[in-house]
Amino acid sequence: MRYLAMIQALYGDSKIENNQVSSMESKVLAIIQARMSSTRLPGKVLRNLCGQPILNHIIQRIRCVQSIDTIIIATSQNKSDDLIADFAQENKIPCFRGSEMDVLDRYFQAAQSFKARPNDIVMRLTADNPFVDPKVCEDLLSYFRGRGNSFSYAAASGYPLGVGAEVFTFRALREAHKNGRRPYEREHVTPYMYQEDQNFGKMISPEDYSSVRLTVDTEEDYKMAQIIYSALYRPEKIFGFEEVINYLTKNPDVAAINKDVHQKQLGE
Repeated sequence: MRYLAMIQALYGDSKIENNQVSSMESKVLAIIQARMSSTRLPGKVLRNLCGQPILNHIIQRIRCVQSIDTIIIATSQNKSDDLIADFAQENKIPCFRGSEMDVLDRYFQAAQSFKARPNDIVMRLTADNPFVDPKVCEDLLSYFRGRGNSFSYAAASGYPLGVGAEVFTFRALREAHKNGRRPYEREHVTPYMYQEDQNFGKMISPEDYSSVRLTVDTEEDYKMAQIIYSALYRPEKIFGFEEVINYLTKNPDVAAINKDVHQKQLGE
């Protein structure tokens, strides 16, 4: 696979330790939530970025994560999201359509429709993160699997917003789907998991880059993404978040473009 060779060349092979072999029996479903009706930047997931829709860049990057078995686009049943379903069909990517606002139900139903088992792993991704880093995602899966049954949810912490992911077992997703009642728990998928489970996992970045915003939720974010992609993107090469950090360090005017953007909090 072209992308597998690419990521190995970029980052080196990811080795699985012997004590992780048993957990390899579980499959990994990467579910990307996507919709056209964003409140701050409608249609953002299909906006053009260096000649491709943002969603396509995300797919290309996630295909580099060796441990993922299946990539699924989870969108809504709204007419406006027919464009996303069409994109999935044209690119031969499995697509599940469910509730627009009850995203937790959309995730549960999507995973269930692909016959997820209790110990299977779901990786949650969003379609506004064209800087999602395959190495961070691969490392997160290794971190999660390497700790056996220590916890059922884990996330990357301290990385730039938009380069990481969340992972959890289908069992944890099923429990959240059954017991999560608050509106923000239904909209944001994972709050029930990390609020109820005090022993959830955090894969901590060696350096704290949490103040760096590498997501696309506003016009400022999109403008910054266009500039960074124009500088770093090459069809044959996946650039990592550290290359972005180096670029922004050398170009503080670009880094300043979205510095005042407010990240929406739970319930907003």
